[in-house]
Amino acid sequence: MGLKAVESLGLFEPVTALFKKTRQLAHELPQEPKRIFKRLTHGPEHALTESERSRFFGLAERARDDGIRSLPKKKERLAVIGGVNVRTGRTAFGRSSNPVGCAEDDVVRQLGGDPNEILFSKATRRRLARLNSQIAICRHCQAKYRPSQFPPGTKFKGAFESGGSGVFDM
Repeated sequence: MGLKAVESLGLFEPVTALFKKTRQLAHELPQEPKRIFKRLTHGPEHALTESERSRFFGLAERARDDGIRSLPKKKERLAVIGGVNVRTGRTAFGRSSNPVGCAEDDVVRQLGGDPNEILFSKATRRRLARLNSQIAICRHCQAKYRPSQFPPGTKFKGAFESGGSGVFDM
């Protein structure tokens, strides 16, 4: 079909508009992870939207649950957590009793990069996961990671910015 046929059918303008939109999206797509990271790290005006946070926390939870299913039964006492890097979208499953210490540190080690780019799931143990129960984030990890890197309702050991209740609700 030649250019004159396209023009005679009235398709020239819609096809041209489609090519322009495709070119615009191709330019914007590589920028999206940078935009999301900027919103996460540069204060309230750049904060992740609630739907973006929910999506990332869902990915972290899915990584945790997939990892739990891969653990042998004798590893029921291990603390486990999932994480997602908001810049790359990569996920990882972390567990305690690893070379770097806590499950959160294991996730950061696997994902690499800046620890501030990582959002975590709630922590649990294999045997508690079936009951949809969580364990508290230890004081060591409270000192290393921000509360905003954990989903709302996450339990923390001690009085981590919560007036002594041990739970920080965002």
